[in-house]
Amino acid sequence: RPRNARERNDRARRVRFGCFFSSDDPRVSGEASRVSVPRSMLGWLLGGRATKEERRTAAIRCATRDSALKQCVVANSKETCDRLAQDLDLCKGRVVCPDAAAEFSRCAHLVVNHTGKEADVPDCSKQLRKMRACIRRKRV
Repeated sequence: RPRNARERNDRARRVRFGCFFSSDDPRVSGEASRVSVPRSMLGWLLGGRATKEERRTAAIRCATRDSALKQCVVANSKETCDRLAQDLDLCKGRVVCPDAAAEFSRCAHLVVNHTGKEADVPDCSKQLRKMRACIRRKRV
């Protein structure tokens, strides 16, 4: 039995975050839930959609970029705002598709830091398509 408010809060925090139970407890591991098995199978079949937490994190982190892109599209044509769209996709990709985002980011940095002739500038369209396909698959 908790003796004071601090112990009561600590116990509540452990229960809330799953630290109260052992890791082999089915309530924590998700084995007891009938919903967890079909969801994971469905996620595997559909390419693993983003979780609610990932979607929320992407929305919070990328809110300013999303707003800037929307305002740019209203004021200009969609082609004019392509760089903002790439930046928004990179932001979302860093949350839900970190490997594809890192690959695109490396290529983009090569383009920005490039000091040679125009012919030597790398083309990042392949990496951008791969990252955008991952973001679409994750439905973010």
